[in-house]
Amino acid sequence: MDFKSIIILGSTIIFAAFSRLLYAQDLQAELETKLAALDSLNAQMQAASEKGDMECYNTLMKEWEQMKTIVGAIKSKMQADKETQAKALAAFNEGNGHLKAGRYNDAAASFNKSIKLDPLNAQVYYNLGYAYLKLRKDDDARSAFLSAVKFNANYTAAYVALGNLAERMKKNEDALSNYRKAIELNEKEIKAFYGIGNIFLRGNKYKEAESYYQQAVLVDSGYSDAWVGLGRAQKEQGKSDVALESFQKAISLDPKDAKTFFFIAEINNKNSKHQPALEAAEKSLTLDKTNAAAWYEKGVALMGLNRKSDAVAAFEQAKNDRNWRDIAEHQIKVCKGQIPK
Repeated sequence: MDFKSIIILGSTIIFAAFSRLLYAQDLQAELETKLAALDSLNAQMQAASEKGDMECYNTLMKEWEQMKTIVGAIKSKMQADKETQAKALAAFNEGNGHLKAGRYNDAAASFNKSIKLDPLNAQVYYNLGYAYLKLRKDDDARSAFLSAVKFNANYTAAYVALGNLAERMKKNEDALSNYRKAIELNEKEIKAFYGIGNIFLRGNKYKEAESYYQQAVLVDSGYSDAWVGLGRAQKEQGKSDVALESFQKAISLDPKDAKTFFFIAEINNKNSKHQPALEAAEKSLTLDKTNAAAWYEKGVALMGLNRKSDAVAAFEQAKNDRNWRDIAEHQIKVCKGQIPK
């Protein structure tokens, strides 16, 4: 082979490599366009369905199915390089190892490496979002979770994650939208029911909160957090008996939940059942000695049992938390006879 032929061959190899790069970029751009078209068709189909225009809906459905086939073909082309796929998988597994070990920066780096090799794997985006959550990089986490549902429109866990993140960012409407999308995809998505219940509970919509917590425990009666939420919603509506039952169920599932024992103590004190209130408060404090709320309920229970000096000691502990200081000081004065009860 002469020198001229070597130059020509080298140029051909470089051009081929460059062409493959452009080809991959073109496929990615084409995929983005077709995915946007799918989203548009989905919106048009929903509008047609709401209007009851089934002829239009059926026409759009055919277009949607054709577009779905095209998207599948593009993805197949992009995933044809098995060696690249193997490297992407190795980076993904490496990221999972970092994730389990709590090395979240390293995990994010590995997941991003995997995404560069294979930009279509929804699971990688989801795990990347989780790593960003742990790093408190909420905007990056949201972007990753959105990519997860972009490449897998049925990824319910990613919608739940988007709901959780929106809650954390105090965007309740976005959270509700994502939770409802998760339930639309999976009517047994327990964490979505629980998340909606939490939003309504914080918004003082206790009846609505109760409904969603009930749906959560219907899906999984062993979900202790949902029983706690249900008890709180019932308690706020004055349903003390059923609330107590919900809290007892939660404790049977998670006997190390200090806060739930506090709720039990609070209800019993309000019902003048001071001995069981005292027992619940003491269990709460066994699990968390810094729980000012439990110290306060212990003091109330001791007052009800006419053990005023012990009650004062409990209220003194509650005073260590500034949120409970004023009311605890008030009760101390009551115990000492300085002000009327």
